[in-house]
Amino acid sequence: MHAGGTPRDVRQGSVAWPAAVEAELGPGFFTRGRNALAGCPARHRGQETWPEDPRATADGLVRTRNHPLGGRHAAPAGWGDDMRASQPGRRPRRGRGGRPGKWRLWLLVAAVAVAAVSAQVASRAPGRMQAISAGGPIRTASHNSVAAAAAGIRLRAARWVIEQVSGSAIVACDPAMCAALAAHGLPGTNMLMLRPAAPDPVGSDVLVATSALRNQFGSRLSGVYAPDVIARFGTGSERIEVRAVAPDGAAAYRSALGRDVLARKAAGAQLLRSSRIGGSAVAKAQLAGGAPDARLLVTLAALATAQPVYILAFSDPARGASPGIPLRCVSLTVKRRATGAAGASQLRQILAFLRAQRPPFLPQHAAVASLASGQPVLRIELAAPGPLGLLGANVFHDHTSYP
Repeated sequence: MHAGGTPRDVRQGSVAWPAAVEAELGPGFFTRGRNALAGCPARHRGQETWPEDPRATADGLVRTRNHPLGGRHAAPAGWGDDMRASQPGRRPRRGRGGRPGKWRLWLLVAAVAVAAVSAQVASRAPGRMQAISAGGPIRTASHNSVAAAAAGIRLRAARWVIEQVSGSAIVACDPAMCAALAAHGLPGTNMLMLRPAAPDPVGSDVLVATSALRNQFGSRLSGVYAPDVIARFGTGSERIEVRAVAPDGAAAYRSALGRDVLARKAAGAQLLRSSRIGGSAVAKAQLAGGAPDARLLVTLAALATAQPVYILAFSDPARGASPGIPLRCVSLTVKRRATGAAGASQLRQILAFLRAQRPPFLPQHAAVASLASGQPVLRIELAAPGPLGLLGANVFHDHTSYP
């Protein structure tokens, strides 16, 4: 460090060695004669000079206890002889080797070692030293990794909202999250920015809960405004949760969700009794448990009136959802072993039918693909969040007598 606190890299060649070493260690390290110490505080004079000491070891070193590096620093025996030489009538003291000036070799070795260490430290941490000299915060690697992880979580959450949330939904978010959503194409008319003074997220359909909003609303966030999680990204304090907003409060929302689960179980049981709807063991268990979204159940009933369908499985593209949140995706085919162009053609007809629907039955994504076995599959994915109370007590009454 040179005067003013700005770091200097000795490798740059702006100060030649050994001046670079002296600049790095400070002007008091390489002293020449007693006059050089006259202006230093007494504690520096006691730390930076080694008087003649009879405790010199066999290796020619004197172990000192008052050195600024702490009692373990070794100094050449005879250090300071050049200061005695500057006094008239005194002869320079010979070292244990019997030759005058042996300490100069020790000084040269020490200076080279210090220069190498200084250059290595400066090369490994230039950003850290610049931050310290500028008076700013120390940005260590751990800080950078935390910031990068938080930015990655925000990016994943923003992409998920763009791809999965209904295009007509109003998304509540803090300013940073709203900026990320806008960068991914969410129109401003679909955003409700919650600044620090915002009292509540009323008027939105989905809330992207970051740590800022959790701190802002506290227990009211999950206890009043948005009780259930649709999707979760990350863990700990940096996690981001996409939540369904309860317009009438958490109690009314949970009551409606409970009734919706019961209605989904009843509808799933009716579909399982149909000979025109088949499925894997996994899909049948999901239908019996009321796991699929009500919109999928209505859609499957409509498709079965035209041709038999076979359900491979229901799924959801999100993790960390609260219990009772329905599965919004289904993979199906027209026959259990349908292959080739005929099966794909039938699925494309179903796809055209689905794309002609209106919200909330219009799929967010739908496409025909092929499994590794060559079996064509139609994947249907609905938008989040799904409406509650869509199913009535006898929603499939007209379809209970399937052939």
